[in-house]
Amino acid sequence: MISMATSLSLLLASAATNASLAPWQALAIAAALLTLALVLILLEFIIPSFGLLTLAATGCAVGAVLTAFQAGSTWGAGSVIAAPVLAIVAIRWGIQRLQSSRFVPQATINGDAGYHQYAERSGISIGSRGVLMTAPRPTARARFPDGVADVQVRGTLPEVGDAVVVQDIRGAIIFVVADSTSAP
Repeated sequence: MISMATSLSLLLASAATNASLAPWQALAIAAALLTLALVLILLEFIIPSFGLLTLAATGCAVGAVLTAFQAGSTWGAGSVIAAPVLAIVAIRWGIQRLQSSRFVPQATINGDAGYHQYAERSGISIGSRGVLMTAPRPTARARFPDGVADVQVRGTLPEVGDAVVVQDIRGAIIFVVADSTSAP
């Protein structure tokens, strides 16, 4: 279907440019090609063709512009303006249709999404104490009473097995420092 539409548009455009058509015939062919281009763009939003329908629509629009110039330079210039305007209107309609479609997920990602909820679920808060499981470079894994979390070490880097305390939590990043209360 796509190759037929493109072939038809190119055939009509070449026939219109090579033959001496009456202005009304050239305008009729240009209008048909522009209508076909509009239909193909609208179909792109209904049938997933991964851009092939858009490519065929572009071929039809180019054919419409070339054919419209056979009717006169004013008609050609008008079609040069009309083709992108119609494409913009069709694309806006398609995007609005997709936004209201039940086939497109309507969920949004907001500030509450992500890994930082793990800290809350695990009971990790500012002041929580844990033990480093891996070497800090400056990130590491630390075991807390209710779970294990990725942490970022501030200040002097403690060794594996040293105690750490949560100093700050910013989004998904848990900042820890060496726990000075457990030092000998």
